Amino acid sequence: MKILLTGANGLVGQKIKKELAENDQVELMATSLHPEVNPLQGRYLFQTLDITMSWQTEELIRRFQPHTLINCAAQANVNRCEQEKTECLKINTEAVTELTRIANVNNIHLIQLSTDFVFAGVKTNYQEEDEAAPVNYYGLAKKEAEDHIIAHARKGSIIRTLLVYGYVPEMNRNNLVTWVYQSLKNGKPIRVVNDQYRMPTLGEDLAWAIGQIALMEKTGIYHISGRELMSIEEIACRTANYFSLDAGLITPVTSAELQEPARRPPQSGFDLLKAEKELDYIPHSFEEGLKLIEKQTDKMR
Repeated sequence: MKILLTGANGLVGQKIKKELAENDQVELMATSLHPEVNPLQGRYLFQTLDITMSWQTEELIRRFQPHTLINCAAQANVNRCEQEKTECLKINTEAVTELTRIANVNNIHLIQLSTDFVFAGVKTNYQEEDEAAPVNYYGLAKKEAEDHIIAHARKGSIIRTLLVYGYVPEMNRNNLVTWVYQSLKNGKPIRVVNDQYRMPTLGEDLAWAIGQIALMEKTGIYHISGRELMSIEEIACRTANYFSLDAGLITPVTSAELQEPARRPPQSGFDLLKAEKELDYIPHSFEEGLKLIEKQTDKMR
């Protein structure tokens, strides 16, 4: 199976790249806006690609002729999306609309990475069919992309996930766990919200699930996350304690005190029953995820 992956330099993209490059059933073309970071040993190709330039995507697809397109390319900085709405819409919605058109013309299975931020955050067991009601512009742009795929894609999948964490070498953007670790290791005090609740998702778990959806050619919406609902403060404290760092450097604050440009849903968690039944999805516990990160790098001690 030929798979085209976009956004391959991000955390999720790198985890998917590794997952698929090691699979003998897959012929992988990984792409990103910028030159490749962390090249892997394995059978795959890499090329730069700007998904907002549809002619580039069309040309690459003509040459590579993939069966499946996994789109991880996005503007995922939620505050930046709130402040730069035109850019957010261009990458997170308009480009996906074009990818849907191109996928339809070429009979390609389109897999789109989405987010819990399409929801208002009023419950902790969101199911795939629950009504979306985003509270920030990032969530709105991702919801509009979802709506277009649902309405127009001939073969489409939407993978919603939340608070992905993990480690790759030379990370160009921290996630919550690595930000907490690096800050506390350097003796830097941090402020962490105590009134937002999430189910942290290990990058490897998400990559495995997306790989299964691609190989099994599953369509529709899937919720993929961890199982443990925790406040952001608890995630930070558990990270500090696991790595024997000074949790006293963590100051809990409310969302109102933090005053971020974009509102966040107060709580969001997923019902994972569909993924469990159809994909045999079994996520790692948060403790297991931290243990895996510890093994991946000697910088975490």
